[in-house]
Amino acid sequence: MGHYMGIFLGLLAAIFWGAADFFARYATQRIGTYRTLFSMQLFVLVVLSISLLATGRLRPFSPPDSPP
Repeated sequence: MGHYMGIFLGLLAAIFWGAADFFARYATQRIGTYRTLFSMQLFVLVVLSISLLATGRLRPFSPPDSPP
């Protein structure tokens, strides 16, 4: 059962990657390259932040202890 999940997730990733390229092409024609890049990055930042907050995996940054 586990190897089927890997195949399914791989196909799903390929589909979404292709869809993102498809939509990015039209967005760059409409609003330009830099605006498209900025809006895509902003969208991903918001989605990942919500996902991390919802799952409780967002932890504050704390630098490692320095040696004495």
